[in-house]
Amino acid sequence: MIDRKEWIVKRKQIPMRAEKNAAIAQRILPFLHQAQCVALYYPVRQEADIFSYCTKGRDYALPRVLDDQNMKFYPADNLVSGAFGIPEPQSDQEIVPDVIVVPMLCFCDGYRVGYGKGYYDRYLSSHPQCLRVGIAYDEQEGFFTPQVWDERLDVIVTPTRVLRYTR
Repeated sequence: MIDRKEWIVKRKQIPMRAEKNAAIAQRILPFLHQAQCVALYYPVRQEADIFSYCTKGRDYALPRVLDDQNMKFYPADNLVSGAFGIPEPQSDQEIVPDVIVVPMLCFCDGYRVGYGKGYYDRYLSSHPQCLRVGIAYDEQEGFFTPQVWDERLDVIVTPTRVLRYTR
């Protein structure tokens, strides 16, 4: 069983974050070049942060939590404080991105653990055509058994590796 609080503490202690974020951004760029629209996340709680590297000259979207089960992606403009205090777009023009960059607390064999609400797993399940790219620091790799509802990512990018998986 994953202890999310333990992984949050562990992630906070990861050193050299700025350098690692830059390395992740360099490794992820080839996956973003072909995409018409990329879905990013607004980094909070010491999540891997490629936001400033990957938003220049590119259309991108951010998630907005709609209710306790659903989120969708919208153009990343006119941000306001949304669910959980995270900036969210106000637009009503839903976007289905080509590439979704997914945050995580820890990862194992193409699967991720998030904060436990299941928003990303439900979205990925209903949008299988999207390329799923998780980003994390190498120190976030762990071991766990995925749950039946967990969605496998296509790629996980860390500062030192690009890991590819089949669904």
